[in-house]
Amino acid sequence: MLKKGLNNKFRVLDAFYGSAVFNAEVIKVNDKNYMILSGKNSSSIKYIEVTYDNKSNRVDVQEGDYFMTYLSVPQHIQSSSPVDFKFYDKNNKEISMK
Repeated sequence: MLKKGLNNKFRVLDAFYGSAVFNAEVIKVNDKNYMILSGKNSSSIKYIEVTYDNKSNRVDVQEGDYFMTYLSVPQHIQSSSPVDFKFYDKNNKEISMK
């Protein structure tokens, strides 16, 4: 988790580690909620489809062994539990993250 300081720079408040392939966490920055998506890209993920409130959002994933990206979410989304995630490769084929 990041916090913006008086000098307009961010500092790390919280970090995680472990063997999880994928992690999603909601943070609040300047009264807006953002979902941070990160993980290991061993399955060549091209994008993640994030669905909440019957609305789907496509989030592109950069190439490499690991990724970290984000999207803005409504204020009532406080965690990743009411959200559905689907992962796709460059051929738009759904892939498993197990």
